[in-house]
Amino acid sequence: MALLPLLKHPLAEVEARLAARGDLIGLANVPNEALRSRSPYWISLALDWIAEMPSDPEQRRLLEALGADRSIPQDVRHGIVRLLKSERENE
Repeated sequence: MALLPLLKHPLAEVEARLAARGDLIGLANVPNEALRSRSPYWISLALDWIAEMPSDPEQRRLLEALGADRSIPQDVRHGIVRLLKSERENE
């Protein structure tokens, strides 16, 4: 099942819809898969979810690598840097 399209919807909405249907899939890995895809589109959508989820070390490692990768568009890298900065401030 393709899970990346779930990122097109707010995390809370997806969680509510899945709960209403009784689906028990874990959503924590969906943003990481988007980051691994290296697609600017999916990465941008994943950033909104990541901001609402607890931080995990694998995710942070992926974000740091993508934030430094000049093949990723600048606006996406800036979003990554903002998210990482916000996470550090909230630790």
